[in-house]
Amino acid sequence: MASIAKLPSGKFRAQIRVAGQYRGRSFVTRREAQDWANATEVYLRQAASSGVIQPGSALKLSDAINAYLEAVRLKPANQASLRAFGRTVGAISVRDLNSATMQRWIDHRLKVDGVLGQTVAHNIGLISSLLKWLRYSRNLDVDPLLTKHARASLGAARVQTTSQERDRYITDSEINIMRNTFASQAKLKLPMADLMDFALATAMRLGEIARITFEDLSHNERTVLVRDRKDPKRKLGNHMRVPLSSKALAIIERQESRSGRIFPFAVNSVSIAWIVARDLAKVEGVTFHDLRHRAITDLFARGLSIEQVALISGHKTWSQLRRYVQTQPASLVDLLG
Repeated sequence: MASIAKLPSGKFRAQIRVAGQYRGRSFVTRREAQDWANATEVYLRQAASSGVIQPGSALKLSDAINAYLEAVRLKPANQASLRAFGRTVGAISVRDLNSATMQRWIDHRLKVDGVLGQTVAHNIGLISSLLKWLRYSRNLDVDPLLTKHARASLGAARVQTTSQERDRYITDSEINIMRNTFASQAKLKLPMADLMDFALATAMRLGEIARITFEDLSHNERTVLVRDRKDPKRKLGNHMRVPLSSKALAIIERQESRSGRIFPFAVNSVSIAWIVARDLAKVEGVTFHDLRHRAITDLFARGLSIEQVALISGHKTWSQLRRYVQTQPASLVDLLG
């Protein structure tokens, strides 16, 4: 049964005991306390009937994270995010993980680490998957709703959790300036002009360009298999075969490598080379990823349909694809007559 008491501070303390398990939390209003108590009572009764196990006090959150990462395949960046979560609050036991712990971690990420709200929201999604794995795969009594409350706290604090759409359009002049800057760097070992042109010809992300191999290439079909394309619902195994233009094939043919990766270069090395050239050329604010924006915009300008562009770019919905399209007002003048 739940009990709700008003504290000297004016807040309301909700406490509940079900099947020998205790939960308690403070709220600003009695209604919030009652709603939480009702939801928690349902959860605890379901947990008791399903045979979940109360985690032992010796099971630390950091140990649970390590076990999860050994059992579930995640991208390196997502692994790093969960390990960072463990470094901040991993010393507590799994059974003591609560909303206060989550809020302490959120405050640390925003104020100490200085990350943006959308990064915290992404991290919360990873933690949600961790809690669901502990609850449903390992039958441990953890509350998967903790991450729901964490998201609500971001909203209550009016923390921006969606990224701002980028509208930077790299022009022909800027592309030529960057290409000439790379050509003037005698000691540069990376084929940056080819990488630029390949990005413009395929609309691929830099990471995708760096992953494709000669084994993924089909000369007869004039296609290439792009592995692990970015997708919000499918982190790994999202492979897509995409068409290649004659220009893209010509760029591949003139690469020195003939086996393994077509562009056997580290993504970080390419990014650093781009930043150095951009600063030398004084082309403000342009990124390598802007080449993908430009390429997708050009595909629409050539008359391709949404479905055709999506097949090339890898987007699943128009809402995902739309933010990459920077149609220039001047390009519509002739169409208007």
